[in-house]
Amino acid sequence: MVADQIGRATSAKDLASGIIVLTTTGAEFGTHNITNSDDPASWVDVATTFELAARSQHDVADTTTAAYFAARSDAARRPLNSVLRLRKADAGVYLPP
Repeated sequence: MVADQIGRATSAKDLASGIIVLTTTGAEFGTHNITNSDDPASWVDVATTFELAARSQHDVADTTTAAYFAARSDAARRPLNSVLRLRKADAGVYLPP
């Protein structure tokens, strides 16, 4: 798993709730970022939750983005930081958990 890419995990339920709020409350037209508001985490951080499913954290090996893509020239590139700004959500349009 890539250890140097960070973002915020978002559950489908919370994303759906945010979309419903945006489409039923007359929210301002434009781009609205909807993510959970937890602290940013890497893919390795997310993958270590396998422990919750009785898997060992040692089943997850970390790597860098550069090493991961070195042999995958046709793979879609990913940003190292994909943490979205929640400016509109923080302003009260929709504040996910």
